[in-house]
Amino acid sequence: MVETEKQIGIILEYASGGELFDYILNHRYLKDNAARRLFAQLVSGVGYLHKKGIVHRDLKLENLLLDRNRNIIITDFGFANTFNSDDELGEAVEENLSNREYVKRMELDKIQPGGYRRGDLMQTSCGSPCYAAPELVVSDSLYTGRKVDVWSCGVILVSLCGPVNTNFWLISLVRNASRIPSI
Repeated sequence: MVETEKQIGIILEYASGGELFDYILNHRYLKDNAARRLFAQLVSGVGYLHKKGIVHRDLKLENLLLDRNRNIIITDFGFANTFNSDDELGEAVEENLSNREYVKRMELDKIQPGGYRRGDLMQTSCGSPCYAAPELVVSDSLYTGRKVDVWSCGVILVSLCGPVNTNFWLISLVRNASRIPSI
């Protein structure tokens, strides 16, 4: 980081390979080994962020850059948020996040000491709709940040593997969200 009286600058690694989005457009889709390698790097990077108590909340092809060796660089942390990675939510809590009475009774909507909600609970709907988990698109209730990152990784995987009309696929999923089990 470089700071002057009038400006603050952040120096980042140069990503000579450009956006993964452009790479896929130019190649239409990736061969299995290349897709597997890039997806493994993405999952590893997201897992590292989650272990450090960070959720990205805007994972998409355009926010994944490639270095000169075609390795993934996760960028654009503008919607990222932190959470207490030591506070694990139980299944009962996660299954009842859409139940407003339950959320109030359990005080899940309250900010805890340290500035966090319980676990990785988030409330702000953000990110890119085509990559967003259904609970971000069709609900205004709390959601678990790590799970929406995992959903976005799944959308990215589909995009890596073949010429799929992702927008059509996602719109179909959102329209049928009531039939989708919670993630």
